[in-house]
Formats: sequence, structure tokens, C-alpha cells
Amino acid sequence: MIIKKKYPEDFWLFVDKQEAGYTRNIAVVDLETTSLDPDLGEIICIGVGRPWLDEVVIYFDEGDWSRALEFVHGHRNYAAWNVRFDKRWLEHYGFPAINCIVYLSDISELIIPEKCWLELQPEEFAPLRRYAYPFKVEDPLSHRLRWARVIDYYKAYKKERGVSRKVIQHIIIEHNYWDIVRESWWLIQYLIELRREEER
Repeated sequence: MIIKKKYPEDFWLFVDKQEAGYTRNIAVVDLETTSLDPDLGEIICIGVGRPWLDEVVIYFDEGDWSRALEFVHGHRNYAAWNVRFDKRWLEHYGFPAINCIVYLSDISELIIPEKCWLELQPEEFAPLRRYAYPFKVEDPLSHRLRWARVIDYYKAYKKERGVSRKVIQHIIIEHNYWDIVRESWWLIQYLIELRREEER
């Protein structure tokens, strides 16, 4: 199943569309999985953000992930909050092995080598506090049972039928969507900062 969504309207109150263009051809990637180890689990969904197109594409419960991998690979670069996790899972499913990982905090100009992963966690994995997002986040997992994880919802999704199954599917997809929105925000803010540095 493929779901296509736009970025939330609030996002564009704080991001200029021209500045979102700095991300052109960088796929913002976020995976939900049933395990930390690809040998022991499976992918639940693969979200891909493309801010310059105002588009988030989510592949959910695919079974065969080849079209999702092909879609991700079609971009010049890839960005993720925890690159080694997402990269390892994608490569386990057949994504080309790419040895180039660039920490976003180490980039000093907007020239990024082609076919590299951009790690969004800067400064020894410190949170991006200076880029706190000003828009409202509607992540359904933040409003529901705090102990519940995506994997718990996915297990319930596999067991349920009918309306309950659709509701659980929606929760997982929305969680992945909001992860992509947040990661896109951090990427754009850092690239804006780089552009301002270049202009000084």
C-alpha cells in the first residue's frame, strides 16, 4: 500500500517554499520496523519525505519492498535521524550499500557529495534544540497509551479485521508521517543556516 500526503499547512507557515528547495533530491527517510535487527524482524513501513515537492510518500505493509527501495534510490541523497539503522535495514532488503555517511553538523557548505547518507543527529547525537519546530505535531502515539510502541500496534494490526485494523493502520502511518515532517524541518533549518553562512 502506498500513501501520499502533503506536509501539514502549519509547516508552510514557518518554511518558505524556496528554502524548502534547498533539499531538492534529498529523500528524508524513516523506517518503522518490528525489531532493531533486520535478521530478527521485518519492515512495517518506509516513509520518504520530499519537501521541495510538498510530498510525503509512505509504503506500508508491502511484503515485497522492491518498489519502495527503487523509489528511495531514485534520489541523489538520503537523510535520516539514525542513518545506520535505516541504512542497515534497507541494505538487508537489497538497497545498494553506500559507504558515504555525512554528519549534517559537519557540512560547511551546501555542496553535498552525490549518493551519500546525511545523518541528522548533530554534535554527538545531541538533540537539535535550536531547531525546535514551532508547528503543532499531531503524532497519534504521543496522545495514546505511552507504553505502546509501533511494534505493539503492528502486532494488533496483524490480528485485527475491519474497522479496528484500519484505525491501527492509520495510527502507524500517522506516526511515520510526523517523524518525516520533523526530520524534514531539521534538514531544512540546517540547510538554511548553511546558505546564510555562505551569503556572509
